[in-house]
Formats: sequence, C-alpha cells, structure tokens
Amino acid sequence: MKEFIKKNKYLLLGCVIVFAYYYFRLSRVDLTVGDDPWFRAHINDGVFNFVHWRWLNWSSRVFLEGILLIMLDFPVWVWRIITTLMFVLIFYSILKLIDKKQSPLYGLLTFLLMISINFSLYGSAGWYATTINYVWVFGLGIYVLSFIPELLKGKKFSLINWVLFLPSLLISINQEQMCALVFGFYGIAWLYYWYKNKHINIECSIVMVMTFGMLCIHGFCPGNALRKIAESDTFYPLYGELTLVQKVYIGTVATIASFLSGYNIQLIILLLIICILGFLSNKIGLKILGLIPLLAYIVMKIVAKYTIFLNSTLIYESTNGVDLGIPSIGISVVLLM
Repeated sequence: MKEFIKKNKYLLLGCVIVFAYYYFRLSRVDLTVGDDPWFRAHINDGVFNFVHWRWLNWSSRVFLEGILLIMLDFPVWVWRIITTLMFVLIFYSILKLIDKKQSPLYGLLTFLLMISINFSLYGSAGWYATTINYVWVFGLGIYVLSFIPELLKGKKFSLINWVLFLPSLLISINQEQMCALVFGFYGIAWLYYWYKNKHINIECSIVMVMTFGMLCIHGFCPGNALRKIAESDTFYPLYGELTLVQKVYIGTVATIASFLSGYNIQLIILLLIICILGFLSNKIGLKILGLIPLLAYIVMKIVAKYTIFLNSTLIYESTNGVDLGIPSIGISVVLLM
C-alpha cells in the first residue's frame, strides 16, 4: 500500500483536491430550480412506468432517466457524493487517456481545464437532471474512451476491467451525443487495429456492436417526433422552414463563432495540453502535430478579429426572444440562401 501511494502520490493528491473542490461547490447549490421539481413530482409513478411514458413521448435516455428518478428518491448526499466522484473520474480518465497519471504538470493543467468551465452550467436544467445527463455521462464516457490507447497496444481486458467497463459503456451511450462519440472513436480504433494487425480487436468489436444498437434505439425512439415539434416551437419556430443546407450552415457558423468569439479558456488549456504533449515527444512528427492546433486557433482568432468580428463580435438575431448568436456575415449569407 505504501508503495502504491508513493508511486501514485500526485494522482491521488489531484483526486483528493478535485473531490474536495466539487463536493464543496455541489453542497451550496439550489436544488429547487430547473427540471428537478418536475421529475420529483413523478417519483410515485414508478421507474418502469415513467421511463416507458418518456420513451413514447420524449426521450430515448431510459437508463439515465430511470437513474435520475431513483436518485431523487435517495438522500441528497448520495447524489452529491456520486456526482463528485464522477468529476474525479473525469480527472482520472483524462490523465489515463494521455498516459500522464503520474505527472503533476498535466494533473494541474487538467484541474485548471475542469474548473475553467462555468460551474453554473452543471445546473442549467436542474442540478440532478443536468449532472446525471451530462457530468455522469461524460465521466463514464471518457472512462470508456480512455481504454483505446491500451487496446491499440494489444492489451486485453481483465475481469475487473469488464466489470467496470460494461456498465460505464451502457450508461454513457444512453445519451445520444456520447453514443455517437464512442461509436466514432472506437470505429477509428477498430479500423486502425485491423489495418495494423490484420485481425479484429474483440473489445472494440463489442463496443461497436453495443453502440450501434444504442444508436438504433436513439434513432427509432417514438418520442423523437413529439420532442422535435415541442423543442422547435419553443426555441426556433422557423427551423422547419429552412433547407438542409441552411441548417448545416447555421450549425457550422454558430459552432465556429462560439470558439472564436471572446476567450475560450478551457479550449486554450486543452490546446496547451496537446501542444506540450507533442513538444515533449521524441518524434519530430508528433512535435509538429502537437503545435498545429494551437497555431491554427491563434491564426483563426487573428483572422476573425480583423474580418468577421471587426466592428462587432456577434450580432444576435432574435426569434421569439431567443438569441441565435450567429456572426453578422453568417446571417447575411443564410438570408440569401
């Protein structure tokens, strides 16, 4: 035990700091706002009845919403501890993914990356609802992704790996965005492993089958149609009138604008981590690759500042009081399409 603590002292110290920070923050939040009271009102419906009704009328996240309803029936400290541990899992999994679990530098950068995110976002739709659907999903999802480098090196799962991995995979991919991410990254890993070794990787294959199955569940959920109508009417009534090209354009421009307007601290820290990883590599190719994202971001910021955002960072088109946040040049082109 002493040898383990000595070997992993920086990782363990980082986990303790992350736990203390997020437990303190979560202990001071208002749990009566957002969607939580609505979910709490359905506790007596029973988990099965509730998720079945939601499946038919709103969401394919049946596992997550079942967990959410169960958590609301437990004392608040249970949710608080589990959610805090999910933040610790995010911290651990990022360091595991980049193979820097023993590094105080990367531990510090990862912690700064995490706390640079506006904490209020984790309660934007209610603290239970938002953390379970996003923090828990991201923690378990990035834990699942953290195994890819080991699998590419030919390492096989032990029994304890499977015990931890499969529930993490099942819960995380019940959220559609994470399901698509896991499917994409493991798909690339599957192809790379097959190309390099001329035979399939069993672990990657299992993940691909499970994620593809869950993507089908998400895609064929009967509640999708009703949710699409309700969400569009609330947030963007004109969305249904746009062409596919216009929708893709708005999504692309809005995404780019969010990265280029203002100062995205967490993105800068992430790019620094990538840059340092490349710089400390022994391979010249990795040094160059590690520098490219940061340089590209700096160039795009300069170009955006003196072209698109020369006079105004963003102008906002209002639809039913909802700000779309599209750059002025973007709106003018969309209106011409």
